[in-house]
Amino acid sequence: MLEHRAAFDNRWNEWSATSTGSNGFWFRTLDDWTQAGRVLARLAARDGYQEIGQGRLANDALIAMSAARRGATVITANERDFARLAEFRAFQWQVAIL
Repeated sequence: MLEHRAAFDNRWNEWSATSTGSNGFWFRTLDDWTQAGRVLARLAARDGYQEIGQGRLANDALIAMSAARRGATVITANERDFARLAEFRAFQWQVAIL
């Protein structure tokens, strides 16, 4: 059963790495979720669970991890949260000039 699951995960990651949904959004891979969880856990350990922004920061972490996987740049007005994420996982990002 585990071998079947591993084979499925590998095929899914290969397919989703090059795919977008019909609305143009990227699919999140298992690795994106895993990396986001690791970054959030490290932030929580350093800053305390209540200080990491919980749900809001989880969404930003998924955006950052999927952008890192694709080599894309995140353009955001949320400098504070993306700077915190970048401390634990390298990805390209810049602050939007509004």
